Formats: sequence, C-alpha cells, structure tokens
Amino acid sequence: MEVLEKDMETKEEACTAVSSESPKEVVEKEEQPLTEEEEGSIKEWNERKKKTPQSLVDIKEVCEEDGSKKTIITNSIGEEISNPDLFLSELSLATGSVNIEFGALLYRECIFASGSKDPNVHKGIINSLRALEPKDEIEGMLITRLLSIHIQSMNYLAIQSEVKTEKETDLYLNRSVKLMRLYNETLEALTRYRRKGEQRVVVQHVSVNDGGKAVVNGNLSGG
Repeated sequence: MEVLEKDMETKEEACTAVSSESPKEVVEKEEQPLTEEEEGSIKEWNERKKKTPQSLVDIKEVCEEDGSKKTIITNSIGEEISNPDLFLSELSLATGSVNIEFGALLYRECIFASGSKDPNVHKGIINSLRALEPKDEIEGMLITRLLSIHIQSMNYLAIQSEVKTEKETDLYLNRSVKLMRLYNETLEALTRYRRKGEQRVVVQHVSVNDGGKAVVNGNLSGG
C-alpha cells in the first residue's frame, strides 16, 4: 500500500512539474502528404478494426492544466464513462483486483470471448462476474475463465443448431462438449482454491467387532 501511495505521489509531482513549466516555442512543420501505400495501410487497419470486437474499457490518465490528474475511461463505442470511480469500483468487485490494469485485462478477455460490441452484453458480463464474487486475483482469473468458456461453449451450440450437414453438426457439438469438460475442471479448481486446503472426513459406516475395536469404512479427502 505504501509503494502504491508513493507511486501516486510521484505521478502527482510529475503532473505538477509539467503544468509549472513555461510553454516552449513550437516549430510548425509542414505535413507531408501520405503516399498511396500509406493510405492503403490506414484503410486496411480501419477495416480490420470494424471486424474486431472492441474492448469495453480503455483507461488512461491525463494531466490537467492545474496539475491534477484525471482518469478517462471509454466504452466499446468510444463514449467517455461519466463516473470513472463508480466504474472502477465495479471492475474491482467483478475481477477481485484493486489493480486497474489487471482488472481491465481480465475484463477484456471476457469481452473478446463474447465476440459482441453491444454495451448491454458487456454490462451483463460485468454483472455476471460480480455475482460470482471473486475475492482476489486468482479467483478473478478462474471466474473470468469460467465465464469465457461458458460463452464460447454456448456459441458453438448455437452454431451447430444452424449448420446444414451432419459433419458440421458433429464438429461444433464436439467443440462445445470439450469446452464443457474444461468448464467443469475450472469450476473444480475454483472450489478447491476457495477451500484453501480445508480437509473433510466422510464417515460412511462404523462397525464394532468383538473385543471393542471399531472399524471405520470411509475416506479422508483434502481440499
């Protein structure tokens, strides 16, 4: 916590230093026109962006003229989120992390898994993550993996219901089944982690033989 506070103080000082500096003379340079190849490269990049699901969260800090810092967060359609503190608190509860960058990373993974640009879908994802209540970063990783696997598995099931051939049906159904198995394994790992080594003794049957000796048939399992 002390390291984080020192880091925040350093950033504040940097902002103050920038704001206190006298403005430097700016030398304007004549812009060179883009070549046909450069224009084609930019056009191709913009086309690829349209086909790629955009992240819900883009976070950056800017220095104001008075030296203070401002956190700017934009959603998937480029709109600035009006209440950054509220959003960051939701992000922390959804991912189990107080680190903004780490929480945003986990969040993006779920967004990309959904393949959707709809802000309503993104809001549903953060609400689903919050409902599972991750307590730390490890639980956050396991829970975001659970949700991502579930989304992909359901997507494959939806696709297999629409394809025309038996081969395609088997292909997408098998993919969904494999992801369901991985989902169960991840859920088991989350359950074990939450127990954190807790041991359970399950007694199924106790019989007392002649001589007063007891025989216990059961098992001892560790978390």
